[in-house]
Amino acid sequence: MVAHKKGVLVCSVCKSTNVYTNTNESYGDSLTYLSKKVSEKLNRFVYYPAFFVDENLGLSEVFFAKFHERSKLVLKVEILCGDARNVDIIKFFSQLSFYCKDPILLGYPYGLIDADKFARISNEEASYLKTIFAVKGTKNEMILETFDLHSVLDRISY
Repeated sequence: MVAHKKGVLVCSVCKSTNVYTNTNESYGDSLTYLSKKVSEKLNRFVYYPAFFVDENLGLSEVFFAKFHERSKLVLKVEILCGDARNVDIIKFFSQLSFYCKDPILLGYPYGLIDADKFARISNEEASYLKTIFAVKGTKNEMILETFDLHSVLDRISY
C-alpha cells in the first residue's frame, strides 16, 4: 500500500453503521448508555478495539468514538491493523477530536462535512439507484436503511 510506504495513516470514519449488539441495539447507542452508567463525566470516549475485520486479508481494527461532549454521535473508525499497532491510539483520537468542534455538527470531523457535500447525490437520484439495486437483487440481499445523520447533513447549507 502506497500510504503505508510513505508513513501516512489511512483510516475510515463511518457516519452510520450496521453493527448491533446481541440485544439488537446499535453499538453506538449501547456505548453511550454504558458510558453514562460508568460516569456522568464520561462524555467523550474511544472504545477500542471493538472488533477486527478481515476484508480479503486487509485486517483492520474497528473503534467507536464520541468526539464531543455535547454530541449524540458515536462514529465507527477503522484503521488497518498494521497501522493501528504503530500509532498511539489515544493521541490519534485526541487529535481527530480537535476537528470535531464545528457547531454545524458537533462531534463530526468538519472536513468530512465538505467531503459529504461534494460527494452527495440528490434524493431523487438516490431513490432511482435504490430502485435499480432492488430490481437487480433479491429482498434478502438488499437492505435499505435511512440514518438520522444523513438528514442532518442534508439540511446543512452554505
